[in-house]
Amino acid sequence: MNRRELLRSIALLTGASVVGADFLLIGCTNPAAGPALLSAADIALLNEVAETILPATDTPGA
Repeated sequence: MNRRELLRSIALLTGASVVGADFLLIGCTNPAAGPALLSAADIALLNEVAETILPATDTPGA
């Protein structure tokens, strides 16, 4: 790999990381602004299923 290829690769990766960070931060918007995917009853049901599969204990670990 010569110096020009290295500089071109560095510039490409730097640009991709800057643009990629913008797309990543778009996903960090307020979820309350959009429609809810699950109702409160659905969330309660999923919490019960999770508690059945992995019950809460005083010991660390699953």
